[in-house]
Amino acid sequence: MDLESSTSLGMTHDVEIRVNTYAWTALAVFCMLGPIAHGAEKMWVSWSHKPPTSTHLPFWSLVLLSCSYILLIPGLVCTLFTYDISALSGLIKLQRGSESMIEFIETLSSTGCWYGVALVALYAMVIPGIKLLLLILAEVLRIRSPRSVRAARMCILTVQTISKWASPDMFAYVLLMYLVRELDHPPKLEAVGHLNLGFTSFALFCIFSTVACLGIQAPELPASETALAVASEPTPLRRKLRSVVPFVATFLFVAFAATLAIGASLPCMALHLDLDMLFEPTGHVPLSFKPFVETLGLVDLMHSEVNLWKCLGTLAKWGAKGNANFFIAFVMFALFAIGFTVADMLVLIVAAWQLRPSSRHSNEVEMQGRSADEHQGPCRALSFARVLKKLSMLDVAIVGIVVVTLCGYVYRKSGVILSMDWGLLVLFVAELCHYATYHLVMGLAPPRPRPAPSGEKAANDEVSTEDELSSDTTRTDMS
Repeated sequence: MDLESSTSLGMTHDVEIRVNTYAWTALAVFCMLGPIAHGAEKMWVSWSHKPPTSTHLPFWSLVLLSCSYILLIPGLVCTLFTYDISALSGLIKLQRGSESMIEFIETLSSTGCWYGVALVALYAMVIPGIKLLLLILAEVLRIRSPRSVRAARMCILTVQTISKWASPDMFAYVLLMYLVRELDHPPKLEAVGHLNLGFTSFALFCIFSTVACLGIQAPELPASETALAVASEPTPLRRKLRSVVPFVATFLFVAFAATLAIGASLPCMALHLDLDMLFEPTGHVPLSFKPFVETLGLVDLMHSEVNLWKCLGTLAKWGAKGNANFFIAFVMFALFAIGFTVADMLVLIVAAWQLRPSSRHSNEVEMQGRSADEHQGPCRALSFARVLKKLSMLDVAIVGIVVVTLCGYVYRKSGVILSMDWGLLVLFVAELCHYATYHLVMGLAPPRPRPAPSGEKAANDEVSTEDELSSDTTRTDMS
């Protein structure tokens, strides 16, 4: 749609420029915050000659997290999106509206949709609040007794796991604006939708607070617990499962790839305008216009649907034209919803094959009398998989579409009907394959050994050196 028509239907040109400027500025600032804060911390350490401590938040993570929470307030109270649908070049206004997160919750409450209030408030307000409380609690607990350290570790890991779940609604609002814009068939039917300041603020909060939480290092378990776990010998059943898991994981990956490709090509969400509901008394279009509007043949034009592949291409095109919010939306879908999920599956396949025991290594372990887990050592692929799982948001996008569609029945009285489509079910199957692969591989992974402190490591090296010297002396005396 050209600029003139979009200006007349949606936001004014000045407001659109201000929103776009705010979005690009906020995105650029947040992208630079982490590297600048990390560089400043490095410079301070170098200047003060003090080694960085691992008992506190990294400085870059603290700065990014604090600034992210500043954006949470406008993300809740500012307008998320605006839309306007009209006929005959704007002469007949069929439907228009705008919504903020707080207004959406109030609308759900006024219509008696209490489950909708609970779900939207849980994701948009409760989870961000729980994240903040758990982070504060973890910092208090990590400096106390070993039992408190264990609780602090659980707090940090919980925050890292739930952090991404503050954003499901954002994915659905992106698809909703796509559906509105797909109704645009000038001159008979014109439709425009804009993502506004509320979307910019809340989306950036979700993305960068999730990244910041992953930078927080959870305190290690007591050395006695970790040593006992590492030294324990895996059961015969566990060893057999490790030999089979690469083939099962590969099968699940093939199923995941197929269902993801099919699900992303099928419609997952649809929008329909009920023409009868748009007229008085339920709508705001005068009833006298009905015979004339019916002659325009708008019924066939008042339906749109979206699949992920087509949506990604369109979002990329809108973002390339300079629309910052649609560029952010493209990053959310392309990178977080699909990219990180696919990357996690690939890394899990690598980890599954690394876990598979070889007969030569098994014989060496038996001869040396060591645990198989101790011999295998840490698996870097597992560490990458844990991080990617916390960044992958296909599950979040699916839940967001379900929640907004279920809550969208409150708009049916005004003629706006949202529905889910078969593509969403196929995407759900793909995500089930992802979850199954992740928990299968992680369930068979060896315990992560506790990194030894520098003093302890030096002492161990000294002891091993003395042992080697004594053994060399013994061999010399015997000769």
